[in-house]
Amino acid sequence: LVDCAQILQIMIEDIDTLLSMEFHVFWSNIVHNPTIIPFLDSFLLNFRREFRPGAPSNSQNESMYGIRDLKAALVARVFAFVHRLATPRESDSLFIAPDAYGKLLYNHFVFDIPKLLDFCFIYSQTNPSASSRIISTLDA
Repeated sequence: LVDCAQILQIMIEDIDTLLSMEFHVFWSNIVHNPTIIPFLDSFLLNFRREFRPGAPSNSQNESMYGIRDLKAALVARVFAFVHRLATPRESDSLFIAPDAYGKLLYNHFVFDIPKLLDFCFIYSQTNPSASSRIISTLDA
């Protein structure tokens, strides 16, 4: 379980690094770093559905090593990451034109239907309005 806690912490730190990047650096990483989108795919596909933030822990060991808190932190970070991926405009001067944004999402497999369904399943109960906004942004 110590290894699990360390891996979760590394994933959290990596997402924090991505989220702290400037707009153009963030999108450059999305396009050129071959590990980012597969990570998102893997997280959304393999996320244990019975885990819900705030639900009682199944294991005392998870509590002892802080794994439940790390999982909750990772879930929150992935939500923030998906939110940023679904935000083509951060300001009047930092944006991707709609046509270019659509091509970027399509050409780099950033979002697809299974990914969006998994996202909705994981987040729609705990954050329905923000989840809905993200999906509607991508549907536009």
